[in-house]
Amino acid sequence: SEKNTIKAGVRYEYTYSNLGSETQKNIVDRKYGYLFPTIYWNHKINDNNSFNISYNKRINRPTFNDLAPFLIFIDPNTFLSGNAALQPAISDGVKVDYVLKKFVFSASYTYEKYSIGNFQVKVNTTTNKQYMVAQNLTRTESINTLFVMPIQVTKWWASYININGVWEKASANFSKEPVTVTLFYYNIAGSQSFTLPKQYSLELSGFFRSESLFGVAKLKALGKLNIGLQKKFNNCNLKLGVDDLLSTFKFGFETDAPQENFYSTSTIRISRRIFKLTFLKTFGNKILKEKRERNTASDDERQRVTQ
Repeated sequence: SEKNTIKAGVRYEYTYSNLGSETQKNIVDRKYGYLFPTIYWNHKINDNNSFNISYNKRINRPTFNDLAPFLIFIDPNTFLSGNAALQPAISDGVKVDYVLKKFVFSASYTYEKYSIGNFQVKVNTTTNKQYMVAQNLTRTESINTLFVMPIQVTKWWASYININGVWEKASANFSKEPVTVTLFYYNIAGSQSFTLPKQYSLELSGFFRSESLFGVAKLKALGKLNIGLQKKFNNCNLKLGVDDLLSTFKFGFETDAPQENFYSTSTIRISRRIFKLTFLKTFGNKILKEKRERNTASDDERQRVTQ
């Protein structure tokens, strides 16, 4: 109707997965099929207010790196390894959105069986070795709330902020005793854009996330702040940008398994502070250039290659 829109569908997926090596065939050899229903309802209250309700069933398959039985040595007693026994994770999710002009409030609940936890620690107390291996958890449950606030503070200041709160519960049974971990965490992300005099502009962007779950381990709080300054000229512009201005983008992990008399903490930095200087100049007549652009018979074929 004029105020209501409903979409529904169902998808069937059949998967055949085979992984082997020159010395060992059929390390992974699986065949499985699932039905994935989806339903969505949108109700328009008036020109400025609307809400959506949706349900979906999804699958999260393990990646090749998760499955492949490789072995990487971190030190003589610590190893990274794949897990050929991983199963796909299946989730059911319900989501509600409320939209007021440009403001969005969203709440969702997700129940996932066999969730895949990357780099979960297993300890061999006999050999004093620890293995960081992807594992299937028993299940995870999460309640997720999101508030999106795009605000034009003044004519020269535009603000965009996302505030995300998550309650998560993870249960696993791949160690000596069953483990259940529950945690509430939040994430704040956004950007601030400023239009300055003399064709200058400035943008600040970044995020902060409090301590969160990583399987049944914990990922320590982390954040990132980026800054960019731009100067426009008649037919060119100059940009200076700095990624990770405060050098805080690093991953810290903490695993506490008292049932195995094990505790570990580690920090991984995958990037550094980056300075970027960009100069862009346009040559020729822009209008004439646009007129010269035309589609050819091979454009569709070329597009298929890039998809």
